[in-house]
Amino acid sequence: MRLFETFRTRKEELPRLTMCVRNFADNAGLKSDIALGLELAADEAASNIIDHAYNEGGNGEINMVCSVQNGEIQLEMYDSGKPFNPTTAIKSAMIKSINDKDKGGFGLLLMRHFTDNIRYRYTPDGKNHLTLAVRLDNVA
Repeated sequence: MRLFETFRTRKEELPRLTMCVRNFADNAGLKSDIALGLELAADEAASNIIDHAYNEGGNGEINMVCSVQNGEIQLEMYDSGKPFNPTTAIKSAMIKSINDKDKGGFGLLLMRHFTDNIRYRYTPDGKNHLTLAVRLDNVA
């Protein structure tokens, strides 16, 4: 089971992206609450790409691959924007207090909360490759 989609780096693309994620998760049999969490994490990841890698839009694309493999539902997002490793940013966001909320980072914690695994790498051809994964033992 696999899905490939391309989205422009525009906020108006987010509803289509999250609908693709939700439909894929539902078709894979993920529990409804876990599917919603994955949808929220995907929305946050794509929003971060749009806002930070492309300076609030820019002229880029997010290529998304949804698949079931290695006992997980995996959402992979590729973009050619500025490099950003959310896995290291999550660690620094975890030490912030709630009083520091205007400085950002809490969306990264949301991504961490709703997924079982987040992986990032910067590819040799200059792309950000982010994977959000949820274990298949969360099926309905």
